[in-house]
Amino acid sequence: MASQWLNALLVAAVTATVQWQAAADQCTATSATGICLTPPPYGCDIKTGAKCCRSSGAWANCPVCSVGALTPSALYGCVGELFSRSNSRLLDWSYAGYWYGDYNLPRLPVMANMKTVFGAKGDGVTDDTAAFFLAISTIANQGTLFLPAGVYVVTKRLDIDKRIFFQGEGAGRTVFYFPQSLQDVYGNSYVRGISQYAFGPGFINFNGADFPDNNTVLARITAGATRGTTMLQLNTTAGIEPGQMVRVVLDNVNNTLLTDLNQNMFPAFAPYNNRADVIRWTSKVKAVYASTKRIELERVLPFDVDLAWRPELHDFVNGGYGLKRNFTGLADLTIRFPGNQAYPGENKEVGYNGLYFYGTSNSWLKNVVFENAEFGVAFDSGSFNTVENVTFMSTKPTSASNPYTGTRGIWNKVRLLGSVAGSIVPVTAGTVGALQSCTLYLGAVVHIFGLQACEMRILRLQILCLAWLTHANCN
Repeated sequence: MASQWLNALLVAAVTATVQWQAAADQCTATSATGICLTPPPYGCDIKTGAKCCRSSGAWANCPVCSVGALTPSALYGCVGELFSRSNSRLLDWSYAGYWYGDYNLPRLPVMANMKTVFGAKGDGVTDDTAAFFLAISTIANQGTLFLPAGVYVVTKRLDIDKRIFFQGEGAGRTVFYFPQSLQDVYGNSYVRGISQYAFGPGFINFNGADFPDNNTVLARITAGATRGTTMLQLNTTAGIEPGQMVRVVLDNVNNTLLTDLNQNMFPAFAPYNNRADVIRWTSKVKAVYASTKRIELERVLPFDVDLAWRPELHDFVNGGYGLKRNFTGLADLTIRFPGNQAYPGENKEVGYNGLYFYGTSNSWLKNVVFENAEFGVAFDSGSFNTVENVTFMSTKPTSASNPYTGTRGIWNKVRLLGSVAGSIVPVTAGTVGALQSCTLYLGAVVHIFGLQACEMRILRLQILCLAWLTHANCN
């Protein structure tokens, strides 16, 4: 499932090299590293990603390419025919999304009605901020708040450190309306000329705790492992079971980890020197070999493991520590801001910011419309999150010199490899107006079908994402 969504990004990002065969895909010339060198005689349909023929009748049962057909990827092909989980420079995204991509998004049972229980009016005039504050403080730990059709005026940030989900009655029917910007409410301090709201937060912020610590440690990794393997040697296998979700955690000691990931092609990122937990990579355990203190993972390692990086194995789903923020998000509603002011420009944002998910997991955003947002939604340092069917609309005035209405639409702010299994972001609705980052910034899977008015030049920010994550993912 995730490999299909990844296709649109990959075929646009790297060059092609395979040869169509009626029975199987075959490469007639390869490099020493296994990269196909044959000029590709076929293309990839720009809408579906399916393989197609560039000229009529070239092969039996081969559809003719439509105008704008893309060049297949040397690492992926059109639909994954060249992708190898054990020996690819691309990451394996097959676990991406809610509950590792194994399940559809649920509809959670409602705990309380915002109007009847907490007194929200939803009339487009009354300030309902106090009602939302009351609801958030009343819920002990987890609950779904139902927002009946109406326009809910909110004038302060909603900072949520519980498992709270907002369920509307439909985009356009249930509306969060934020009449002021964050700058209007809280002021703005420009650091080196950059607005404090250029990169978040949002008016609604879900604050999670998706981080390893001493309480989540299961074992130390006691032997190095090479990229492509599934076996890890541990100091103990006590408490580890097949099917358990675990994390390989590595520290960036003296920047040697980042240097290895970059294959010495460019300098490591200095601020991450000696930072702990730079890699947090998740997999299910396939088998446990207690007698030899080894485990086998379902996924192959996409990086080397060196003892110099203090490698550890951590529990991922731990009720008391580590992962604490499941089942947060929104569905079936609109996030609305005023549309009478022009967008001031990148790094000059006044803070018409929608949503910020920090350290969340198994959370989602579904059937949501953003109106006049400078900044739509960010997922920061989280895992297994899904964004589905999102639309951006704007009535903000534009001009030839300033054609944009915002800067970041969907931003998957991956902390290096912190969310390798990370977030699926299928943008299945059209975009009205031009956001400077219409899809995402760093490292998520994106399915770009039905993206109508988003100017393709902005995807330059997206394509850059994979190059500095691991092993030169961009060819």
